[in-house]
Amino acid sequence: MQQQTIAPGHWLAPAPAASYARMIRDGCPPGITSAGRTTAEQRSIFLARYRPQATGSGPYGDVVTWQGVRYVRVSGPSPASPPGSVWSLHERGDAIDVPEPARAWIRTHGAPYGWVRDTVPGEPWHMVYQPDRDTRPGSVIPLPTDLPEDTMRRITHTRTKKVALPKGAWTTAPIDDKGNTSACTVAGRGLVVADLTLTGVPKGKEVQARVIVVDTDPAGKGAKIVSRGRIVEIIGTGGSTFGQIVAPIDLPKVTGTRSRRARVQILALDAGVTLTALTTTTDLIPA
Repeated sequence: MQQQTIAPGHWLAPAPAASYARMIRDGCPPGITSAGRTTAEQRSIFLARYRPQATGSGPYGDVVTWQGVRYVRVSGPSPASPPGSVWSLHERGDAIDVPEPARAWIRTHGAPYGWVRDTVPGEPWHMVYQPDRDTRPGSVIPLPTDLPEDTMRRITHTRTKKVALPKGAWTTAPIDDKGNTSACTVAGRGLVVADLTLTGVPKGKEVQARVIVVDTDPAGKGAKIVSRGRIVEIIGTGGSTFGQIVAPIDLPKVTGTRSRRARVQILALDAGVTLTALTTTTDLIPA
């Protein structure tokens, strides 16, 4: 992956680096505490915060799987992505950590440049570049780097309206405030990354989530599940609980007027659980 220096000792991928330079040009105060990381650097950070543990959720209720091993977080001020994973945004050069006053400037002005905030609860310094939001002149929409094909397409949807989840029933989560439920509808193969924030999950208890593929009519109705992704356990912290799903998808072309769509489902095992935020990002190779 190409790296472009944005400050002494800090780099990003080309498109976010160009966007960051435009923000500095337009008045953003300089200041970065972390930007792109090598896989070795990400591995060191991850292993300093997590340890293998077959059961339980650890002191932070943060459970992830890396290389087939279950890890829980035992230290550190915040979660860390497993090295080499598709959601390791620092490793991809798509994220920065910034102090004040740069943080306040980006929170207020960063969206048109493609920078979004509050993607990780408890990390107000963490800013993520999403190219489909980069609307300023001179922006470049990069090819995603997770898969090699030049025809890759990135699709991102965000929902922020609260959704109460019934106890004991799989709920298909809307991905925007209009109630749309499809993460992706274009035929092809790729990867869905869903970031969820929940409230009301008791500490140490779990919520289950998965990506499904459904067969629908052209309007997205009359859905029938044709495949289910693996279930991901999201362990409650007693306050805001953050979880991620990473799932490969295959959306074949279908005959007639039917279509295939990827959707996110959530199963709350306790009453009073609410989905407060959801972002899905799909890297897809169109068929």
